[in-house]
Amino acid sequence: MPMTRRRRWLLIALAALVLLPAAGLAALLLTFDPNSQKPRIQAAVEAATGRSLTLGDIGVKLALSPTLTVDDIAFANVPGGSRPQMATIRRAEVELGLLPLLSRRVEVHRLVLQSPDILLETDAEGRPNWAFTPASPPSGAPSGGPATAPPQAGPAREAGQRLTLAIDRVELTDGQVTWRDGRTGASRSLAIPRLETRADTAGALRLEGQLALNGIPVALTGETGPLDRLTDPAATTPWPLRLALEAAGARLAAHGAIAQPRQFRGWQMAVEAQVPELQALAPLLPDAPLPPLRDLALTASLAENAISDLRLTLGAAVLDTVLPGLRLASLTATLPRSDQPLALDAEAALNGVPLHLAGTLGAPGLLLPGAAPQPFPVDLRLTAASATGTAQGRIADLRRLAGVDLALSLRAPDLAPLAPLTGAPLPPIRDLALDTRLAERTPGFAGGAFLRGLRITSSAGDAAGDLTYVIGQRQGLEGRLTSTRLDLDALRPPAAAPAAAAPAAGAG
Repeated sequence: MPMTRRRRWLLIALAALVLLPAAGLAALLLTFDPNSQKPRIQAAVEAATGRSLTLGDIGVKLALSPTLTVDDIAFANVPGGSRPQMATIRRAEVELGLLPLLSRRVEVHRLVLQSPDILLETDAEGRPNWAFTPASPPSGAPSGGPATAPPQAGPAREAGQRLTLAIDRVELTDGQVTWRDGRTGASRSLAIPRLETRADTAGALRLEGQLALNGIPVALTGETGPLDRLTDPAATTPWPLRLALEAAGARLAAHGAIAQPRQFRGWQMAVEAQVPELQALAPLLPDAPLPPLRDLALTASLAENAISDLRLTLGAAVLDTVLPGLRLASLTATLPRSDQPLALDAEAALNGVPLHLAGTLGAPGLLLPGAAPQPFPVDLRLTAASATGTAQGRIADLRRLAGVDLALSLRAPDLAPLAPLTGAPLPPIRDLALDTRLAERTPGFAGGAFLRGLRITSSAGDAAGDLTYVIGQRQGLEGRLTSTRLDLDALRPPAAAPAAAAPAAGAG
């Protein structure tokens, strides 16, 4: 037989091997009535979740890659929920690859979801509607068929039967996700005008979408690892994740990986945020009182139970709503690790008096839920004009503000420059030195405070002793002070300047 004829027959045979299975599947689709399968699908969903599933008309569009369409999908909510359906979809379209089905691989070339509407809510006891309870079998139902030999076990059989899934493209339009808190009655809705994902040649998914939260547009972009990595229980490679959100001029980006994405365990993320004006985000966070901070920049490394390499900077801002007359020039906060102290450095002014705050506070990890109470160290230094104050010591239980033991000191060469801080003239006292130890009378200082070992020296005299500031039915100061020298006249503030006399009528 000539070589060319052999090649021809070989090509025909190969074509038959490829086309015959596809033709068989196409013939099956031609004779297949998808609507006849609705009861079976609905029963399977109800058995798995305990909730009913309603399906509208199911259709098939025949092509080299057939498309299944389902209209009017509705998934029931929990009994007593705020509405009958937990989720509805006006129309879903799934474009499938034929040949991969023969090897137990589902390849979705295109998945379209039109007008999905999802409700996530809790009841008055905090129980979520996304907790499903499989339906119990009817009483008296047979427990199973006749005894058979146990199926063959082993990795080879599991690998051969495992159904793999690949999705090339997802298009979501006119969607909405609503969150409702059954305890408070508060609810929020996230509109999803458009969301699209595409898989590249390596299987990684790229995301792009337009969202809207409380009427504020939010742009979403991102990239994730292959989808089949999520469905493979034997996979050990980390699943990469990169996301970015932009809204109201602010940007939040995160990139990292998740070691066990199905359990959401072993994740590590590097986070960056830039917020030109914090209060512009108020519509997105209606329950959070946002101060008028500007030029916020944040970088940090986050892990499952740790924060590291945190750096936060703030730019100049007018903070009259926080404290009248307060102007922030800059602030920098750094945290090497969550179990190490937080370092602070800030420049500001109050009623024109320059302020500088620097020092460290205890590890923020001590404030995390479940963290055992540990001493919270404090080491702060505040400079106002030429005066300097320090606070050093520790707080045994920061959550309760109990076990406070702080050494306070103040050094002021001249009180006069500090008068704008009080809004009133101060006595002409010079060379003021104050030292004491601060402790609480009751947790949270609700009952007042102790000032122990108080020592004061100045140009107006000296004093020493212990004082107690009492909060209660008889609020005030009590204690005992001794003095070797005291100039009461020097403790009097200067008289207020007389008001300028009004000009006489017709003067000039």
